[in-house]
Amino acid sequence: MDAEIIIVGAGPAGSTCARLLAQRRRSVLLLDRARFPRDKPCGGWVNLKVFQDFPELEKLRAANAARRTFVDERFHGIVFHSPDLAREAAFTSRSATGYLVRRKEFDHFLLAQAAAAGARFLPRHDVTALDAGEQEVTLTAHNRRFTCQVVVAADGADSTVARLAGLTRGWPAERRINCAYQEIKLDPRTVTRLYGSQRRLHVSLGYGGLSGYAWAFPKHASVNLGLGCRADRPGDPKTLFAQWAADLERIGLLPAKCRLPAPVLSMVPAGGAIDYEGHVGKRVVLVGDAGGFVSAATGEGIYPAMLSARVAAECIDDALRAPRPQDALTEFKFAWRRRFAAYIQRPDANLAFLVPLIYDNPELCNRFARMYLFGETF
Repeated sequence: MDAEIIIVGAGPAGSTCARLLAQRRRSVLLLDRARFPRDKPCGGWVNLKVFQDFPELEKLRAANAARRTFVDERFHGIVFHSPDLAREAAFTSRSATGYLVRRKEFDHFLLAQAAAAGARFLPRHDVTALDAGEQEVTLTAHNRRFTCQVVVAADGADSTVARLAGLTRGWPAERRINCAYQEIKLDPRTVTRLYGSQRRLHVSLGYGGLSGYAWAFPKHASVNLGLGCRADRPGDPKTLFAQWAADLERIGLLPAKCRLPAPVLSMVPAGGAIDYEGHVGKRVVLVGDAGGFVSAATGEGIYPAMLSARVAAECIDDALRAPRPQDALTEFKFAWRRRFAAYIQRPDANLAFLVPLIYDNPELCNRFARMYLFGETF
């Protein structure tokens, strides 16, 4: 047997699960189709709660703050823009309200922590076959066969492992958020001139008629631009991307004649985990985007991905000590709901009615911002 647990996908969910299991003295093999460090389409927003719930990472963040090798920039609030950008409402805090990262560095740092804990990593191993037996699972990747007791699928929203295990037929359209992103590199002094020394997120809810939002996330030496829209509603983020950049230039949030590369496209299963029951198969567990662990309200996925990884690591460790591992593994389907389902489900408030009111009501704006940034009840 090559390892007790094989984890497929070395993003935040996979690397976090690998680290936590290795720290429990489990033998872990981590596979990914890419060679790290690698880029990843993402806005790069990391919830403040990541460093509150994983205090060991807060120590590493503080130690590496000056070098920006883990976290790129902190931000101090959020500015909401109306769909036509004519009005805005702001929530500002003296203390950090979250962090912005470059996924190339952030993911590589988390992977290094998993390796330091004892997990083995094999890059450029794309899984092509899976056979789950009563006692073990056999994976084929890069023309090699690997065996283990449990497989963790952390290989993204269109998970190959989930498909091979017969656990998914694709996310429903109302859960699929189509996104267009791009990271615009700028001189740090230019970013500070445009956004201030204490950065804030900028979001336009319903921009261009989208059932979603557009964003500008100012980092240290770049601005991440993007749009996201539900797949079952009208609107195409790709076609609106150039317009969004032009509007940001018009209101002074991008420099004039800024070079604009074509956007990168991706999909996130926002809130997909809520009405999905296939998180555990025969010796297979789904975490991160593969399991739909993404906020339904915002599309933010790093924090819930890491939470799902932690719950999965605990359940897998228990399962490998249980007389009936499969029965114990099934506990993950219930444990994650108890721990953090409230964070990723849609708000129970009528947001279509409330959002227009935030531009005239500072208290309403503050409550909405806290829901958006921290997942608090509206």
